[in-house]
Amino acid sequence: MLKTPPEDMSGESSSPAGNHFFTVNPHEAKSWVDASFSTHCDMMSHTGGVMSLGKGVICASSKRQRINTKSSTEAEIVGINHVLPQILWTCYFLEAQGYPVLKPTNIYQDNMRTILLGKNGKASNGQRTHHINI
Repeated sequence: MLKTPPEDMSGESSSPAGNHFFTVNPHEAKSWVDASFSTHCDMMSHTGGVMSLGKGVICASSKRQRINTKSSTEAEIVGINHVLPQILWTCYFLEAQGYPVLKPTNIYQDNMRTILLGKNGKASNGQRTHHINI
């Protein structure tokens, strides 16, 4: 499910000694995906993604997109497509280890047009995204 990021991203836990530690909640996986449109010299975009369980990153990726995109919205959709296999594999791995993921994995996205396309499908298509079939 695509969502906007929460306003308060702080909230790290610390031990009595002041050292930071990670708390793991395998039932609540969260992912953040972002793309930078047309950043490379050949006009290719770049994607970054992070997945956490509770408070702590368990996997992260950063990769150059293989196709040219026409808009930042399309770059964000391609970015989600690049990161989604890792998210699914991690959820399946957790379930195979005996930790069922009880809630749907939220994918946080900062591009409002991408969020609208995810929720409404083709009804949200504009001039630059009419070729995208969701």
